[in-house]
Amino acid sequence: MAAMVAVIVAKWVVAQPNFSKTTKLVLFSFSLFIDLVILDIFRTDNLSSYFSELLLKLPLIIIPLYLIFIGQATRQFRIFLQLLSFLVLVISVFSSVNYFFHYQEINQLLLQSKHVPLIIKMHHIYFGIYMAICIWLHFMFFTETKQKLWLIMGVLQIITLHILVSRTGLVAFYVSIIFYLIYSSVRNKNLKLLLGGSMALFILIAGAYAGSKSFRNKIANSVEDFEAIRTGEDINYKSMAMRLESLKTGIDVFKNKPLWGVGFEHFPEEIKNQYQRNKTKLYEINWVAPHNQFVESAATYGIFGLLVALLSVFVMVWLNAKNPLTLSVLVVILVSFMLESVIERQQGIIIYTLFGFGLCQYSVFRQKQTDI
Repeated sequence: MAAMVAVIVAKWVVAQPNFSKTTKLVLFSFSLFIDLVILDIFRTDNLSSYFSELLLKLPLIIIPLYLIFIGQATRQFRIFLQLLSFLVLVISVFSSVNYFFHYQEINQLLLQSKHVPLIIKMHHIYFGIYMAICIWLHFMFFTETKQKLWLIMGVLQIITLHILVSRTGLVAFYVSIIFYLIYSSVRNKNLKLLLGGSMALFILIAGAYAGSKSFRNKIANSVEDFEAIRTGEDINYKSMAMRLESLKTGIDVFKNKPLWGVGFEHFPEEIKNQYQRNKTKLYEINWVAPHNQFVESAATYGIFGLLVALLSVFVMVWLNAKNPLTLSVLVVILVSFMLESVIERQQGIIIYTLFGFGLCQYSVFRQKQTDI
């Protein structure tokens, strides 16, 4: 039945005259994630977990279709993004205030690869991605309206990002800045932008290091992790070192079954077995899945899963290629793909579809309104 629904939806999308070829292509690339799950029914033993996995992936199609249908309502979508970015900032500020109320305790936890607690029940990694993306949203709204309030909110969001120190969010944010400076400088043939931006970036990092103890502690913890990897010391409870070990384990699972993978239902068990085969030094409690979307897709569905993940990213890059701002948001998501299995969690799917695809739709329709 699920396969029939997928086929019907695919035929309906292709038949829509109002959908551009690019839109159809991105919907096709998103639907391939669902197709992989549908085909996995032939090696699943638990229909309950199978349909749970299928329902998890369905928003990859549902959210883009919804965004397409409301695409002409550019103003409403813009208001939604503004409210969302404001809400993320409010949560960031109150979480930062909570950090200062528990200053000594939390700083000690940061030295042990822990995270700054949030005032909401949301995984800190995904909230860090939201913060990094919302910084770009504030900048985008500022360039559109020239209202200094958006610039102030963006600066405040940058400050809270360095207080809450989500490592994934920070890495994605800095990589996206570097990309934006290089891409915009080459595209506009503006060397001054690259030099001035690089200087501003250096000042930002130096200022964050001098002004945020949580940022300093996170860097100290990262250095300790790298040292453990380099010297071969005990890597248990060292976040980055354990991530590297889990990444290696996931790649080994893929190597064992490179064509079809092990299937989503058997993936947790195969990861556990691979840790045992590799005679890992990690305690069993630290045997986690690889925090990498490309590796997890490859291990789960083989070379086809890897190609689907790569195709999805390629299509999104192509879709956003003419807009440095939306492309920078996509860079945040792409870096997150390298550091987290984004598509394997609903929070990640919402981030990918809402910002990767949704922002591009917003830019396209806004450009059409400008041209009229």
